[in-house]
Amino acid sequence: MMQSLVFDAEDCGGTFPMWAEGNTSSNIMPGDGASIIVAQSNAFGAAGFDRQKARKIMLDTAFGRATRCRTTTNLPGLTGYIELGYLAKGGGEYQATSTNMEYASTDFAVSRYASGIAATDPQIVAGAAADEPKTLMKRSGNWANLFNPNWRSVAGQPYPQLQPRNKDGTWGPYLPVSTWDNDYREGNAEQYTFMVPHDIRGMLARLVIDTDKNKGTEKDGIARLDEFTKNLNGGWSYQPARMWIGNEPGFLTPWLYNWTSQPYKTQALVRRIVDEQFAVSPSGLPGNDDEGAMSGVYIWGALGLYPEIPAVPGFALHSPIFPEARIKLGNGKIVTITADKTPLK
Repeated sequence: MMQSLVFDAEDCGGTFPMWAEGNTSSNIMPGDGASIIVAQSNAFGAAGFDRQKARKIMLDTAFGRATRCRTTTNLPGLTGYIELGYLAKGGGEYQATSTNMEYASTDFAVSRYASGIAATDPQIVAGAAADEPKTLMKRSGNWANLFNPNWRSVAGQPYPQLQPRNKDGTWGPYLPVSTWDNDYREGNAEQYTFMVPHDIRGMLARLVIDTDKNKGTEKDGIARLDEFTKNLNGGWSYQPARMWIGNEPGFLTPWLYNWTSQPYKTQALVRRIVDEQFAVSPSGLPGNDDEGAMSGVYIWGALGLYPEIPAVPGFALHSPIFPEARIKLGNGKIVTITADKTPLK
């Protein structure tokens, strides 16, 4: 699959297609998900693809040298994102606030990949582009530039939260719930606030309400998660905002507790999701399967593993539902997961 994406990019103009449908790059969803897929697959040992070409494609896209795939412009807000350090309203992306989080995650994944694959082009090694992976790692912190440090001045806003921002640096209004055409793609501000898989503790630090008294603590972040996860599948318009496990922006949320002093809450939350949101029936999924993504949440939940951080090998752990599971790897080896105290027999 990774080599197919490389071939697609070479045929497409030097950038990966975004949400390929048939033989077109539909760009129906924002961000550069293909680069994350390649970086993640490489981190977990995928072989048989041209890593150097993939590296060039990913960096050319990330720095705007190749963002045109036939008739579609990928990452249309990239110029403003690089200049401002965030995606501004009206800056090229339709739902800029949530898409900013997509851009930041991709920056992190591409930085990880490009840092691990040595460049062979002497012009890249000798020139300014040699520092591009480091630049992307720094850029991956752009998620924080949409957290308003003066959030108390925003009418109705009860706590720090992801917030729309204009080109001139001013901030948009507090939006407790979402509609289809506002600043969040298939989600709301609270759901996207937690979508920082590459800097979870940094995100939790941003949720502190009284920074003079509680700076650096996790108390407020845990309290927010506790409230947020009372409802497992709230959609984007439920008020107050709740987790939406039926759509991709919410997939990462259950494992966030593993980066706090209360990881047992991940164990309980994942088990609730597996038991309450999935069933063997025609309506047995909590949301659109999206080419297997939704089913994947169940598989990972059942196995006791989840690949939380993009382009980082390893898993966030929780309790599996099976006393034993065996996974056959592509190299013929078998991974066996045992949990002799699981209640499922």
